[in-house]
Amino acid sequence: MRTQGNFASQRRGAPALHVFCRGVLMALGAAWLLAGVALAGQATPAAPAKTRVAVIPFTGAAEGLPEGYGAVPSQAIRYALQRMRSVRLADSAEIVPAASRLGLSLGTELPDEALLRLARDLQVRGLIAGTYRAEGDTVTIRARLVDTEGQGTIVPGEPIAAPAGEFLAAPARIATAAFQQFQVTLPEWDQRRLESAFTPGTASLEAYTLYARGAWEQGLGDPDAHGRAVALFMKALEADQGFAPCRVALGVSLYATSMASNPSNRWKAAQEFRK
Repeated sequence: MRTQGNFASQRRGAPALHVFCRGVLMALGAAWLLAGVALAGQATPAAPAKTRVAVIPFTGAAEGLPEGYGAVPSQAIRYALQRMRSVRLADSAEIVPAASRLGLSLGTELPDEALLRLARDLQVRGLIAGTYRAEGDTVTIRARLVDTEGQGTIVPGEPIAAPAGEFLAAPARIATAAFQQFQVTLPEWDQRRLESAFTPGTASLEAYTLYARGAWEQGLGDPDAHGRAVALFMKALEADQGFAPCRVALGVSLYATSMASNPSNRWKAAQEFRK
């Protein structure tokens, strides 16, 4: 009888337990529903907009400097900007056709009005151009920052003089000034990248100049340009076998040519990446 009584009391308590559980589940469901409504009313934080920037080769007298030296400061700045998550860089594949459409020669010093037209055609917030001159062992570089905001302005930079061997000193200062002018906010991770971006990877100005010229060709993206880039990168590595960024760039262009016409270059690219 006691057993039956206990069983009967359990049966009598069961509905109450079910009611309690249903009440808890309903309360949790209501809480989840309210939370969902609250979250639905909040916009998902958007990724910060990237500032679009273009950099063209600097122009000047090459006497006493390697051929194509103007690619050195521009490539150093481009290399740094490519590593900034808050920046979207216009590549040479965009810049060269835009200059052609406007009848502009990138090999000459362009007037302010032409630079502004080029920047607007590229639809960038900012464009970085510049000039250089050599006096003995010193190279003086002066940038021009083209800001398309509003009516558009050209901000001339201060001349920056440094020994020819310290070829990344001026580009580092120019990049910092460009971030300020174009109102680019660098998150902490971008600031750390910027600090390391201006490490040349080589002490050879000749090697870096060849590498910089090759990087511009590589940016054009077509098979012939990659072929020219490969030749320039290989010459750069003849000057400095330990130039790691150049080996990576060589691997990229070798792989690109393997996809287009020379399958064996895929294995050569892998060797460069391993090196």
